[in-house]
Amino acid sequence: MTGENFLLFLAVSILLLSGFCLAGESEICSFRNDPLCFHENMRRRAMEGMDNRAVLENLHTEFLEHSFDGLLKSHPKGNAGFILLYSAWVRWNESRQDEALQYYTIARRVFREAGMASESRFCLYYMARIAAEQEKFSESINLLKQALAEGTAVNAPYLEGLVNESLGYALWYMDRLPESAESFGRSAELWLRIGYKPGMVNCWSNLGLLFQELDLPDQAWRAYENAINCLQEDTFPEIKFLLYRNCALFHYRNNHQELASYYLLNCREFRECDETLYILAKAEILEQPELLISLNPEIPSMVFIRDLLLAKFQKKEGNISEAIGLIRKVIKESQSLNMPRHTREARLSLAEIMVEHGSADEARKLFQQSLNESTYLNSIDILLPFSNSSERQLNGLIRCLVRSGKIREARSSIQEAASLKTRKGRLFLRSLKNQSKSDSNRLLNRAVMKMEGKTDFKLGLTSEPVCPPAGVTMIEFWPDGKELFVWIDNPRSHYFLQLELNDWIGDIIRRLTSSLYSQEPFLPPEPSGEISISLYRQLFQPMEHLIANKRLLLIAHKELQSLPFEMLQPCPGNYLLEKYTFSYLPGRHYHCRTEEITQPPLLIQPSGFSSRAGAAGELEFLQSIHPGLKTLESLDIRTPLTASLIHITSHLKLDRRYWLNSALASENYSKSMADLFKQEMRCNLLSLGVCESANSATSASPYWMGFSEMFMLNGANTLLTSRWRMDELSSHIYTEFFKLCRDGMAMDEALRKSRLKFLKPEKYGLPPQAAHPFYWAGITYVGEPGRMLSFPVKNKNSAGIVPVIFWLTLLAAALFRDKWAFCARRILGALKAMQDSRVKIQD
Repeated sequence: MTGENFLLFLAVSILLLSGFCLAGESEICSFRNDPLCFHENMRRRAMEGMDNRAVLENLHTEFLEHSFDGLLKSHPKGNAGFILLYSAWVRWNESRQDEALQYYTIARRVFREAGMASESRFCLYYMARIAAEQEKFSESINLLKQALAEGTAVNAPYLEGLVNESLGYALWYMDRLPESAESFGRSAELWLRIGYKPGMVNCWSNLGLLFQELDLPDQAWRAYENAINCLQEDTFPEIKFLLYRNCALFHYRNNHQELASYYLLNCREFRECDETLYILAKAEILEQPELLISLNPEIPSMVFIRDLLLAKFQKKEGNISEAIGLIRKVIKESQSLNMPRHTREARLSLAEIMVEHGSADEARKLFQQSLNESTYLNSIDILLPFSNSSERQLNGLIRCLVRSGKIREARSSIQEAASLKTRKGRLFLRSLKNQSKSDSNRLLNRAVMKMEGKTDFKLGLTSEPVCPPAGVTMIEFWPDGKELFVWIDNPRSHYFLQLELNDWIGDIIRRLTSSLYSQEPFLPPEPSGEISISLYRQLFQPMEHLIANKRLLLIAHKELQSLPFEMLQPCPGNYLLEKYTFSYLPGRHYHCRTEEITQPPLLIQPSGFSSRAGAAGELEFLQSIHPGLKTLESLDIRTPLTASLIHITSHLKLDRRYWLNSALASENYSKSMADLFKQEMRCNLLSLGVCESANSATSASPYWMGFSEMFMLNGANTLLTSRWRMDELSSHIYTEFFKLCRDGMAMDEALRKSRLKFLKPEKYGLPPQAAHPFYWAGITYVGEPGRMLSFPVKNKNSAGIVPVIFWLTLLAAALFRDKWAFCARRILGALKAMQDSRVKIQD
């Protein structure tokens, strides 16, 4: 008898000894509150010979849930499969994973023979969980994907939620972060559909930790807040433990020690769920390396985490060689076990130690190697900011080049990264345009798209500084923790500065702008003048003597993208806007676009939106300065649009978790950004009278300043857009802007003049609150400085000129009719002579 047959015989024997039926009706757990208990009860009822049809049909109706349809069938082999499941579970709990895998493998075959497909898929899920526990993550991924593939035609949110959650873990450990985020996100949506809050807590907690690893603190905390909001009294202790641990580490790594201690204290209550993870978190947060000395985890990943944490403490104590030795050990062992996430983490830790202690060239090679090995360099991350998938490597490379004195190579690498991002954006837009609506939805559900061909991304090349046009100073900023690298280009001079900051740049900017990005319906508190002055003195004042012109073109990277420089204050009540004219661009490769479009301007004002206060006045004003203005009353754009100016007024339904799910909306209709990008909008200026259209959840977007860069890639040469929410009062800026552009002023200067009026509201008949930065600082010009907004030749005076020309023509005809008649007779005679000569030649 083979091993498989013996196990099957043993299971059937146990089944016969235990009896087919147990007395009494089984109580059914609530599917919404505890689907696991519900599933076990359904299995027990099936073994007892009870009919599950009524219960499961109710589940089909209420939740569209078919995860347990295999239990509708009654088959002797199915009962044997249940016994095998129980036997596997016992061995799994006894840490006899290999034996448990054998039982699950046989149970899966038995269920398939019994026609119980759902139970067969659950077996795949259990087998994948065991493989993950053994840290065989590639094997686990294959099993989970097989479980998903076998259920493509079945609506089974519970089973798919479990599978996607486990897939998220396995992909994470294989360092496939965008795909991991996709799986966790899909699982959270499935739990939301069936109202299973423990699952939602777990998925949001994992997404928070993943975003934290990608250095996306805003997104990370938003995920943790979602998890905390879903917590219930009876949430499983294991889930509470992981959430509190993750929150504690998040706050510690963001320099919030009190909050870190608070969540660690909550975590302590559930420490029995995972003593090793608790000790690792406690040692890091309380900075107690002695806790790690006696810690001997059995799982390799825990050993790697311990050793990297020990290396961190050794470095802090000055024992650099010991720290490097520990890290090299982790690199070697994680590579041998095919655990790329830990290999990457260790290699980056080693490079960061080296760059801090004077080995910048060796560190640069490590950063370069890690960047080149990144699986996402040649792919388009749809769900996550692609730059964050490799941002730590790129940051390290730039830092090494600067420390080595290779300033031009550092800047060239930054621009190579920006150009690559642009290329990815263009390819993504093209993919959107080539898909039908249903295909587009499938496209957006993917975490990664492969790029066409091999990227020519070359790092560290030397490039000559770009000379801006006369009268313009170009400034490029690259923040690096508590440092800021700045390149300043005047038409005839070029400078580089390395600025030391008092605090982490992201924290400083957040303190200044957090209230301005508020979602509250009332006017937010005005940002502290002290913070604005401090930022000016740290970011701007050190370079101001090197700026040769009042017209500035800013290229800001990373956290600085969310900062309106014009609201920095050299002294109380005095803003940089009063001294300089600001333009923004995503990168130098956007500079010097010259294409001009002459078609009449276009206003897109949805019918439901046009009822808002001021909409009629806006339409009337635009028609007065643009006599040829065309209008669309729907966002349902089905063809490419071409106009000198396109102005869109609408609401924005912002999805802060996934930017492309955001939509422009009117009263009873919405247009997703993905659908909007399917149609090209070619124009000299795209004016967006839309809240948050510039910085729409920057940290969630793969592109610069939210939707701005995508609109530019989709055909807009320049943009007028808002960083945060707008108010009716802000529309005065747009109105004044258009008027000044119509009078011949350049767009960047027109925006400056329009906003300056808000700084002296009483003088210009505006209410006093107009001076609050909320109303004026967020409206931004994205494009080349000095660019004019062209207008059609037709203007308001042309109607009066045409009659004058007509009457002058008639007068001239009356005065000179005799001479004109004589000329006409001469011309006709000459034509007749030519005709006669042609006839003679033919004869």
